[in-house]
Amino acid sequence: MKEFTREDTKFIKGIAIILMFYHHVFCFPERIGYAEYFSIFSFQGHETANIIGSFGKICVALFVFLSGYGTYKSVQNTDNICNKLGKKILGLYKVYWEVLIVFVPVCFIMNVPQVEKSIRALILNFTAVEISYNGEISFFTPFILLMLYTPIILWFSKKINNIFVSLIVVVLMAQAGLYVVPQITNTVLGAGLADSYLYPIIIMPFPLLLAQYLSGIVCAKYDIISKIKDRYSGNLIAAFIALAVIGIVFYMRQFNGIIYDYVYAPVFTTAVIVLFANKVGNIVRRPIEYIGKHSTIMWLSHSFYCYYIMTSFIFMPKFSPIIILLLILITLATSVIIQFVFGKLGMFVKKVNSFGKR
Repeated sequence: MKEFTREDTKFIKGIAIILMFYHHVFCFPERIGYAEYFSIFSFQGHETANIIGSFGKICVALFVFLSGYGTYKSVQNTDNICNKLGKKILGLYKVYWEVLIVFVPVCFIMNVPQVEKSIRALILNFTAVEISYNGEISFFTPFILLMLYTPIILWFSKKINNIFVSLIVVVLMAQAGLYVVPQITNTVLGAGLADSYLYPIIIMPFPLLLAQYLSGIVCAKYDIISKIKDRYSGNLIAAFIALAVIGIVFYMRQFNGIIYDYVYAPVFTTAVIVLFANKVGNIVRRPIEYIGKHSTIMWLSHSFYCYYIMTSFIFMPKFSPIIILLLILITLATSVIIQFVFGKLGMFVKKVNSFGKR
C-alpha cells in the first residue's frame, strides 16, 4: 500500500507555511503600517493576496493535524511513550530557543517595542509561558500541553476500535471548544476564568487544537489517507475531483472560519496528496517539500522579519507573490544557517564532553 509518508508530511507543511505567510503578511495591515503592496487580480473588491491570506489561517490546523498524525505513527510501536514524547517536546523547545537566541538580541539592539527588555519577559518567553515576543506562534504553548496530554489521549484511543466512535469523539471535542468552554466563562463560577492569565494562552485554544490533533490521530490509526492515496494515486479523474474538493474547502472556510478546521485539515491534506500524486505533481512537490523540511524555523522566525526588523525590505517588491517569495527565501536561509551553526556548536560541545571524560 502507498503510505502517507514523511515526504507527504513535508509537502503539506511546505504548503501550510506558505499559507501562513500569506495570512500574516496580508491580513494584518495594522502590523505592517506604511508598507504597501498590490496584486494583479481581485475578486469582489478583495485582492488575491487577502483572499489567500484569509484562507491561510488553516495553516495552524494543518500543522496540528500533521503533528497528531506523526505522533501516533512514531509512538505506536514504542514501549516508552513518555520518553519518546519528552524528546519531541525538548526538540521543539530547542529549536524555539535557538530562534530566540538569534533574534531577541537583534530586537534589543533595534529597540523593537514588542520585545520587552526585562528579566521577567525573558524568562516567560523562553519558557513559553508567555508569547509576547512573537505573537504569531501563540499556539506553541497549548501545543506543548497537547504533547504532555498525549499519553492519556493515546490510552483512550486504544479503548476505541471503531472509526465512527472515534470521529464522534473528535466532533465532541470541537463542540466543547466552540461552545462549552465559552459558556462556562459566562457563568458566575467561570467569570474569573475568562479574566485569568491562562485563558487566552491555553484554556480557550486548547479544545479546538485538541480536535485537530485528534483528527490526525484518527487518520493515522485507521490509515485513512494512506488508503485513499493507494487507491487513487495517478488517477486523472480522481485528480480533478481532488482539485474540486480543494476549491470547496477554500470557499467554505471563507465563511465558516475556524469552526470546521478539524474537518478541513484532513480533507484538504488528502485532496492535495491525491492531486499531486503523478509525474507532474512530483516535480512541483520537490521545492515545497524542502520548504516543509525547514518549516519550523521559518514559522518561528518570519514575524521578526516582516513585522519587527525588515518590514520595508520585505515589502520592497510591492507585488504580493514576490513579497511572499522574498520572505520564504530569507526565512529558509535563516533556517539553514541556524541548523548549521547550532549543529556545529552541538558537535563541538559533545567533543569537549567526551574529551573531558577520558
